Parts: sequence; structure tokens; C-alpha cells
Amino acid sequence: ADIRSFTTLSENMPPDRVAAMLSELRQLQMKAVFNNNGMVDKFIGDAIMAVFGAPRSSGSFGGDVANAVRAGLEMHAALAVFNAARKATGETEIRIGIGIHAGEAFAGNLGGEGQLEYTVIGDVVNTASRIEHLCKKAQADFLISETVAGELEASFKHEKIGLVKIRGREKPMWIHKVIHS
Repeated sequence: ADIRSFTTLSENMPPDRVAAMLSELRQLQMKAVFNNNGMVDKFIGDAIMAVFGAPRSSGSFGGDVANAVRAGLEMHAALAVFNAARKATGETEIRIGIGIHAGEAFAGNLGGEGQLEYTVIGDVVNTASRIEHLCKKAQADFLISETVAGELEASFKHEKIGLVKIRGREKPMWIHKVIHS
């Protein structure tokens, strides 16, 4: 998940207010991830990278995928409450974009002597990031790959929005928009 128009938003706020807003938003996002058996891998500027299925799985690939989508839905629900409070005090509402892809990745410690970090890497991770970036172009706030859509039960509402060429990938992918209230 990544904050939309963060540069513009932070340009008009003192740094301590930016940090306070990010901390508050990250608390909500972390709670959504943890409530759905995920792990926060890292924060990248104003983005959060979460992992489901590593280092612990729910027991099935489909279960881990559903947990990731539930976490995204929970993030959006928490953001609505967060934004209502911001609006009541005259502050600008925050928008986020979420991108989810699923598949095999390397999960483990990377680095060198003196600095190791647990993380996940691989095509699936890069593709999830690219899908999140597509939110801007697709004018959507929650996109998933066909792989993710194929694992979801009917209770998850989504619609196919198109076959998209993902930067860095040879073959285009079907992308779906998650429907939420």
C-alpha cells in the first residue's frame, strides 16, 4: 500500500506533522496486517510492504491470499474512519493504493556481515509493487492480479479491468479491481 500524492501532501505540512500522520496511519495499516495473519516486511517512505504466508502460512495458498485481501479491505475501512477525523479538523484526506500479487518468493535473511534483514524477494514481490503503481493509471485504490482473483471466494467482490502490460514483465497480466464500500 502506498499513499497517493504524498509529495504534494507533505509539501504543505511541517515535517513533525508528516511524521505524526504517517505514524498514525501506519498503526492502522499494521493492525490490519496483523489481524489477518500477515507480517510487515518494511516501510518504504510512505509505503508499507506486507507479506502473507511467510514466515508462517495459514495452511493454504488460498488462505494466505484471502488474508492479504482481507487486510487490504481492513486498511481501507480504517482509512475511512481516519479520514473522517481528519476532515472534521480541516485536514486533507489521505488516499492509498493497494496492489496484491501472489506466488512463490524467497523469504529469509539477506545482507552481509553486520547487517542482515528478513525480507522477501522475487518476481512476485516486484509484480505486486507494479500492480500497486497501476492504481494511479487505473483510477483505482485496490488492484489484484488474476492469480489472486482466482484464489478468492465469491464473498470477495472484484471485477476484471483489463489485460495490462506490467513494466519489466514480458507477458501482460489480467488485473482486477477490488470492490469495497
